[in-house]
Amino acid sequence: MDVEFWSALRGVGFASVDEVAEDWVRVGMPARLTPDPFLDFHSLPPEARRAWRRQDVDAVLRHLREGVPAPLADRRGDQDVRAAMVALAARLARDDSDVPSPPPRSYDDALTSVVVVATGLQPAARVVRRLVQVSGDDVQVVVVDDGTPDHAALGLHARLLRDGVRGLRVAPGAHVDTALEVARSRVRGGRVVHLAPHVLVRPGWLAPLLAELERPDVDGVAPLVLDELDLVAGDGALAGRPPEDAEPLDGARVDAPHDVVAVPARADTPPP
Repeated sequence: MDVEFWSALRGVGFASVDEVAEDWVRVGMPARLTPDPFLDFHSLPPEARRAWRRQDVDAVLRHLREGVPAPLADRRGDQDVRAAMVALAARLARDDSDVPSPPPRSYDDALTSVVVVATGLQPAARVVRRLVQVSGDDVQVVVVDDGTPDHAALGLHARLLRDGVRGLRVAPGAHVDTALEVARSRVRGGRVVHLAPHVLVRPGWLAPLLAELERPDVDGVAPLVLDELDLVAGDGALAGRPPEDAEPLDGARVDAPHDVVAVPARADTPPP
């Protein structure tokens, strides 16, 4: 148990591990909150999560002794990662949210920024991991946590730290437009892609979109999205030139290339 981390998460000072343990069992376990920045509730097997929520400490400890593949399990000792999680815990305790900032004075035309608004932990984390796996240095991934509960926010941002992705957060109940505005003020790429948080990209997904954007008569493009049976499911992304052309293009010239560029993630798939 990490006294500094739990104190930051609870917004209350604790003097010892014993005090943390008592408060965690009483308050943290029912709320699915972890007392350790490197331990993720959502990485536990189902029976361990059930034991956690019913405050069965012995059962949880038995599972932990067997080892749990948490997102940051191999990063223990990394003080930068720990500091980032402590800072996130403090932000959650204060209900501190990111707000739009002035956009950059210039954009990098060699870079594409992909924005994902995360409304849940596991689907969004899986989408981001796939993005990182199939993208190169010419892609900046920006994820906005759309006010998920504290336990989910801890799990999501742990996965973002693992994948080297910047995570932002807006207040619970904020409109998705607020999340997009926050993200757009942080992008650096000469083109922006808004990717729905249920869509898995395939290798080569980006090139057809960028090629279409080079046409002078196109303001934005939307790829075809397939379901798990490879049937067209609808649009799951919108790409444009920042900042205004990456917004939903009501009545504007929008072209949809016929390339198959993405498939949706199922909400019931295992966590990454």
